[in-house]
Formats: sequence, C-alpha cells, structure tokens
Amino acid sequence: MAKYKLSIVIPVRNSQGTIKHTLKNTISAVDPLMCQIIVIDNASTDGTYESIKSLNNYKNLKIIHNKNLLSMSQNWESGLDFIEGEYVTYIGGDDGIISTGIHYLLQLIQNNNFDVIAWNKLGYRWPSYYNDSDLACAKFRPQVRNEDFFINAKRNRINVINKLDHSYLSMPNIYNSAIRNNIIKNIKKMDGVFFNAQTPDVYSGLRISYEIESYPFLLYPVTISGVSSYSNGIATFKSKSSTIGDEFLKLNEMADNQLDPTLPNIQSYTTCIADSYLKILLRTGIEKENPKINFSNVYKKTINHIINNYESRIAKETINDLLIYCEHAKKYIKDNKIYLSHYYNISADFEKPNKPNKPNKPKLRNKISTFLYEHKKKTILNNVELAEDYYNSFYKKINYYFRINNFIVINNKIPFRIIIKKILSLFFHIRLLIFKIMARNA
Repeated sequence: MAKYKLSIVIPVRNSQGTIKHTLKNTISAVDPLMCQIIVIDNASTDGTYESIKSLNNYKNLKIIHNKNLLSMSQNWESGLDFIEGEYVTYIGGDDGIISTGIHYLLQLIQNNNFDVIAWNKLGYRWPSYYNDSDLACAKFRPQVRNEDFFINAKRNRINVINKLDHSYLSMPNIYNSAIRNNIIKNIKKMDGVFFNAQTPDVYSGLRISYEIESYPFLLYPVTISGVSSYSNGIATFKSKSSTIGDEFLKLNEMADNQLDPTLPNIQSYTTCIADSYLKILLRTGIEKENPKINFSNVYKKTINHIINNYESRIAKETINDLLIYCEHAKKYIKDNKIYLSHYYNISADFEKPNKPNKPNKPKLRNKISTFLYEHKKKTILNNVELAEDYYNSFYKKINYYFRINNFIVINNKIPFRIIIKKILSLFFHIRLLIFKIMARNA
C-alpha cells in the first residue's frame, strides 16, 4: 500500500530566485499526511540546492541532489525512483500549488477510482519574465477550454496530432495531471524508460493516452504554471541565444535525445508534439489506428512560429534554411508531400513587418479579462506564494460552486442539468463581482 495519496515531484536546475517560494507554497498548501514532496536538483551551480536544503526538516519532503548534470528528461526520470505516493504529478521550480485545488483533487482521489485526473492550470508570470522588478502578472485566463468533464483519450490524442498546437494541454500530461503510479511503472517496464523525448511533459501526455480510455478534466485549477527567466520553454522557443536554451540543446545532444530527423530543428510546440509522437511509435511499435504526421502542417506551423517569435533578420535566415532543409528532409519521409510554397510565398527579400516596441504585456480583450488578467506591483505579487493567496481570494468567492459534494459522479458522468446550473450561476456571480469592482473604482 502506498505511503501517500499523492507525490509531487519538483525537478529544478539553477532556480534559486524562484524555487524557495515554490517550495514554501507547496509545503503550506498540501496535507503532510497525504502528500509527498520530492525535489530533484539537477547539479545546480547557483546555490539552488543550498537554499532548499534549509527546508529539509519537513517529514514529507525529500530532496535529491544529482551531482552529475543530466538532460531535462533524464532529471525528470530520476525522480520516479523516489515516489511513495499512489498518484504522481510534476510541477516546475517556478510553479505553485493552489491549496483549495489540491484539497479538491485529494477528495476526488479518495472517493473515486480514476487512473488519471487532469486539470486546467492557472498561469503566473514572475517579474523576471518582464525584466521588471515592479511588474508581475496573475493570469486567470484558462489555458484550455473543454466542453465535457470527461475526455476520450484516443479521440483527444488524434485531435492533438492533427492540430499540433496548444490543444496538447488537454492531454493527461504529468505536468497538469495526477497519474496513478502503477501506470507509470507499467509503461517504464514495457518501454524501458518513461520520459523518452526532449519535452517530458508533452511525451507523458501522449504516451499515457494509450493506456487509458477516458479521464476527468477539472475546470477547477489545482496548480499554478509559472513563467520566469528560469523557464526552459521561454529560453528555447525564442530566437535569442541564452544560457538555459543552449544548455538544454547541448544536454539533449549528449543524451542522444535530439528531434526526429524528419522534423525541422526548431524548438516549438509543433515540433515537440510531433517528435514525442514519432518516438512513441518508434519505441512501442504501435502503428494501427494512429494518424500519420502531416509534415506540410508541421512546416507551416513552424514557419508561423518563427515569424511570430523571431527577429526579422533571424526569421528570414531561419526560414530560408528551413526551406533548404525541407528538401533534405524529403528522403526521410515516406509520403514525400512537403509543399510549403502552397502555403507561403517566401522570397529572398522576405521581411517580418516592423512593429513599434511595446512592453510585453497581456492583451485585455474585454471587461472580464481586464479583471481576471491583471497586473500587480511587486509588493503584492512578486512571488508565487503571494499569487496563490491572490488566486484563493478570488476562488473562495465562488468556491461553493466547485465543492466536491456538488460534483455528483455517476458512472464517470456528471448530470447535464448540474453542469448547466453551475455554468449559469458562475457566469452570473462573475458579472456581479465585476460590477461591484467597477462601482468601487468609479
């Protein structure tokens, strides 16, 4: 029998500026009798290990220090050896836990027999993301929207493979899901390794989807997805060279964990999803009833990523190199159908439209998003602990709509009338709350 209900694994690498806040938030948010916290330090050199070692007096906290530098996937893999919980989830060194959300999750685990429970993360942008010590952002806007509480794993996987975009966030990724540990052990036994791609969270979601039929997706948030200057995604998805991004690519090369040769060597959501999927097919030998990668779509979306994220000069050079590589990649691809000119007319004088330099701030679309997606000064939200308090101050006002007693689960389905009632009630109270704030500020 598992010692804990849930193990929370936090892999870190040189995250001294954020990990202490993340760890304090996690410790205060969880029940020490039900949750285990595991920190896997990947040979940090900036004092990360020393800063978290002072918190090692908590009985449910285990701190592991890898002396040898590992790739991201290898570091995540090493954390699996120390799990003592029935379920497992991962968060980053700049992420957080919402106390009411984790309480709700644990009640669901105790009262049901789900193999996977996924949820919709909230976002938080640290001041270092903006390079501004006086600016941070609490991001309430949902990252994924789903019509149903239960998702068909196979149908959703096919949708993600066809779209190759942010829809992967609705998959049972270990980064936004509680996964039964026995499923992870079985996959590792079959495949030899659980995290088998450059982006372990994306790979885990696709791989786990082959082992389950359906899973609940909670609209109530459980974790906070932090974005900071320590984030791998920010460092690798941009054109500018960075220490974190360069190290990420170098370590993957040393671990022989590079992108599939049929894909453009550009870090983006599209290539990460396609690479994970191709490696699953290669390792498992699963071919039947699986959609083929649409390589024209891969290159099309990759060019869009370059145009939207790279500087004009670098974008031009990168796209020209990509078109050359496109011809080279054809020999690796059976269907030989890559015709980018059908989608883009890119000439040698391609220039990205010049836009005036503006602060990197969220776009506020309407009054609701203005309220739910707002900026705070560092005295209020300069770390994820304070952001979690801010989130709870909002969710406590509508918390009774998400109480477990109201979510009557019958044969893995929630009565439709309850869903409609909750949506209408929630919408009404959000509008009422906005009008009160507008009246107070008038």
